[in-house]
Amino acid sequence: MKTVKKQINKKFRPVGRQNLSGMIAERMEEMILSQDFKVGERLPSENSMAEQFGVSRNILREAISILAGRGLVTPRTGAGIYVSEPKKTDYQGMMDRYIRLGDVSLDQVYEMRLALEPAACGQAALRRTEQELKALNKIHAGMEKVNDNEKQWGELELKFHCLIAEMSGNSLFSASIHSLAGLLFSLFTTGYHTPDAPAQGLRGHSEIVKAICDQDSSKAEDVMKKHLEDSRRHVLLSKSKYKTEFSL
Repeated sequence: MKTVKKQINKKFRPVGRQNLSGMIAERMEEMILSQDFKVGERLPSENSMAEQFGVSRNILREAISILAGRGLVTPRTGAGIYVSEPKKTDYQGMMDRYIRLGDVSLDQVYEMRLALEPAACGQAALRRTEQELKALNKIHAGMEKVNDNEKQWGELELKFHCLIAEMSGNSLFSASIHSLAGLLFSLFTTGYHTPDAPAQGLRGHSEIVKAICDQDSSKAEDVMKKHLEDSRRHVLLSKSKYKTEFSL
């Protein structure tokens, strides 16, 4: 791994006394995003950074903890602190909290899904590999064997949609769908309670898999759109008729 040059970086200027750790974290994030420090590079020592910021090591460690929570750095015991590349899962909790605690409706969730997932599915049809197609078929086959187990169904449905996003070849599609993982799992397990939901879901998956297999981008978009519209209908029916507990 590369180590940072020893000269003082001007961005390590002292900060004021209020909310020190947060301010330092913001400044260090700015340095990472502007690539003063690149992914895989080791940051200066805690002593050096604390001295340059004009704060105690405890404050500096709090700032590092904030950055680690954002997926931007990884402290390694005995080896230092390294800049890391954020993972898709780093944003899952953040988006889930925003949707559940913010002023977001079920209609808005499906409006976003309808904007993203059909397009991702269309690209997956054009860019998929044989290995990815095999993995998608394996998930679909697993769902056919689910017998009255909403948790197992939800987990496999989530894998199905996340894999299609990855197959699109667009990392932003994939990151967006992964960030919704907690919410999507709740939607899948809620809709599962309506009597015809599993059977209709499997039919939709079969059509999606076939369109991707045939590399028919337009068809893939259309069948994914229909699948999402069916999903929304089942979630609403489950909430109203079967009184399933679910809230955003």
